[in-house]
Amino acid sequence: VDDATLTSTNYLTDVLSSYGVRFLNEAATREQPFFLFMSYNAPHTPLEAKAEDMAAFPGILDGKRKTYAAMVYAMDRGVGDLVDTLKANGQFDSTLIIFLSDNGGRTDQGATNTPLRGRKGDVAEGGFRVPMFMHWPGVIPTGGQYDHPVSAIDFYPTFVRLGEATVPPGKELDGFDIWDAILAGESGRVGEPIFTLRHNAGYGTTGEHSVGIRKDQWKATRWTGFGEPITWKLFDIEADIHEDNDLSGTYPTILSNMVVEADRWGQTHILPLWYDDYDQEQMWIDRGLPRYDEVFTQP
Repeated sequence: VDDATLTSTNYLTDVLSSYGVRFLNEAATREQPFFLFMSYNAPHTPLEAKAEDMAAFPGILDGKRKTYAAMVYAMDRGVGDLVDTLKANGQFDSTLIIFLSDNGGRTDQGATNTPLRGRKGDVAEGGFRVPMFMHWPGVIPTGGQYDHPVSAIDFYPTFVRLGEATVPPGKELDGFDIWDAILAGESGRVGEPIFTLRHNAGYGTTGEHSVGIRKDQWKATRWTGFGEPITWKLFDIEADIHEDNDLSGTYPTILSNMVVEADRWGQTHILPLWYDDYDQEQMWIDRGLPRYDEVFTQP
């Protein structure tokens, strides 16, 4: 393991892995349960990788794709170090490991989201649907596939339950304890929507907001990525993962109910207390955002 110190001659992904290994070794000396959250920076822009990791992919000719693969390779090596540490400390079989990404990949920066439509920032599946796995020997069946939606906000109530803790009184949670559902291979969010909303610059006078709604088998979207006028569309996402077949005309009531739910959810948001930069703040002021009366109006 590299020395866990960030200098101009080492690689941040390796440094993060080193800190994770150090934490696990320290946790092994204590009686208390531990929680480790590894928020790797890779893969991400700027695309930068170690020469020796790049050399592991001689068959990839595209420069961005090759660098992206090398960054994933470094992260994978770090995860392997963490797993090896758990095994060396005799804690592998009693540790729940969850791996996931935070958003879809940037297809202009070496990533691919096939078979999903869209890229990071979109409300199509390629924007926010990501790979995830859970590993716990003897508890979670090996090699199983869970074909139901999960949101990262479900982790907190699930971890509270697994840790035999309690949610503080009065604390409002949007997530759900999905542990029993995972073990049973059933949805832990039946009838519960997952929303994504983005306030965009440059999408036209009535297109500043992109919205995606996932509820059970259904996916509703309002965005510019279809290359058509911005309208609400409805997809059976289980049968049509690429979002090709718009069913809004066939199931208008389902779409209408989902849009009403999204409108109700959107109205609970406060205005931003700060912005990425001055231009973003000025855009909100100039366009009078948010304009939910336009966003959630259906034809």
